Amino acid sequence: MNYLNDKNILIISPDSWDFLPVSKHHYAIELAKTNHVYFLNPPSEKKGIFLDKGVNVINDYKRIQGINKIPFTFIKRFLMKVEIKSILKKTSKNKIDIVWSFDTSRLYFLDLFKAKLKIAHIVDLSENFYFKTQFCLQIIVFVFLRSIKK
Repeated sequence: MNYLNDKNILIISPDSWDFLPVSKHHYAIELAKTNHVYFLNPPSEKKGIFLDKGVNVINDYKRIQGINKIPFTFIKRFLMKVEIKSILKKTSKNKIDIVWSFDTSRLYFLDLFKAKLKIAHIVDLSENFYFKTQFCLQIIVFVFLRSIKK
């Protein structure tokens, strides 16, 4: 029995579907052969949902500006739940079995999707400045601690 059959899969991408195809686009096309795949484009002026190469590309959902600037996690989580509800309405069964995110700057509380499998596939530094700050601080602390040990 193959686990990856007839699943609802959401791929969250910082790169638009019509951008130069990279790994996340290829994963979506391959997974769409035996699953229902939804590719969430980054925010843009485009509207609607369209089908391309078996992949449902979602262009618009309820996007709440400025979530990353809110200092309180519980408020961020609440607002992201609103965004996620909007995304789930675009799927065929209003649920996601697998959420696969390549984007650290939006919808990063993957547990809010209630998916059985959550994948944070971070390959690039993001536009999330909090993430960049934390990453730089971790490097500074690591280098400092290494220098003390010598």
